Amino acid sequence: MENLALSREVGAPLHDVVFDYDCFTTGVKFSDWRNVVYSLYGAAKAAFAEAYGPISERERLMDEPLAILSGLIEASQRSKIPEWSLPLREAVVNGELEKSINRAREGG
Repeated sequence: MENLALSREVGAPLHDVVFDYDCFTTGVKFSDWRNVVYSLYGAAKAAFAEAYGPISERERLMDEPLAILSGLIEASQRSKIPEWSLPLREAVVNGELEKSINRAREGG
């Protein structure tokens, strides 16, 4: 995991800090939650979700189109289009981006 710092004090309990500077910008908290959960599986994913607590449905709805758009912007700034961006392009072509914008606008 790239956004994790662990304590190194010998004999002391292990402490961890999850952080995400994300270019020092401010966004919805759900985007950080999504980024962490994306890299977790099984019990680790369930434990994180339980420890984090409930997520805002409004933020989740806002995050859907923003994640697609920010991913496309990031991909467009690369010298070679990354494969991870192909589903984002497809979301534009097949209308999923438009639908997610409408869901966010309508609040559900």
